[in-house]
Amino acid sequence: MRGTLTQGDLASWIVAGSYVRHQPATHAYEAGVSYSMQRYLGGNGEALAAMRDGSRNVGAMYAMDNWRVTPELKFSYGAKYARYDYLEDRGLVSPRVTMILQPDSNDSLTVRTTVMHREVAPGAEEFIPPSVGLWLPPERTFSHVSRTSFLPERHDQLENAVDRQWAEHVIIGVRAFKEQVDDQVVTIFGLALDSPAEASHYQVGSAGDFRAHGWGVMF
Repeated sequence: MRGTLTQGDLASWIVAGSYVRHQPATHAYEAGVSYSMQRYLGGNGEALAAMRDGSRNVGAMYAMDNWRVTPELKFSYGAKYARYDYLEDRGLVSPRVTMILQPDSNDSLTVRTTVMHREVAPGAEEFIPPSVGLWLPPERTFSHVSRTSFLPERHDQLENAVDRQWAEHVIIGVRAFKEQVDDQVVTIFGLALDSPAEASHYQVGSAGDFRAHGWGVMF
């Protein structure tokens, strides 16, 4: 469990906890929750207009499991649910499933297939506990660049990969992927820096949709 808070024109706090099963087991699972709040009491009119009731609240929970079905077959699956009170569609769900198959236990050839769906809210980085580095609560305010409602980014991806260890320290692999992104989130800094109070405020928006497919080689 961890938590931290700040006071001032931008008062905020965050608390988070997680559990990870480290012992070797058929199911190596982990889970976690977090909750954060941001309240703005400064004089930036754009920030005040963008924050409902002068504050924002975000809660999230996730659970993952690495399941060793057999020595040759493993599944990694889980999902994250987050609730953002500043979105019209407040609940966002992000599931993910990966299958790892080693056809021959005496051979290092490995096949991986990943299917995922990810939903990301504009400004979500302010409320997510960092995995590395300094641990801080929400520090900046943001508003929509076009003064409309916030739209979450939705990302779907399918990936297949094959790799094999050919020597003691040499692994060669190939992968192919296909992805689709709706309502890409774009973040814009520096539109209004007339006063120091506005330096910590930025704009977010939607940059349209995106489709891609491709392949890669790993050495």
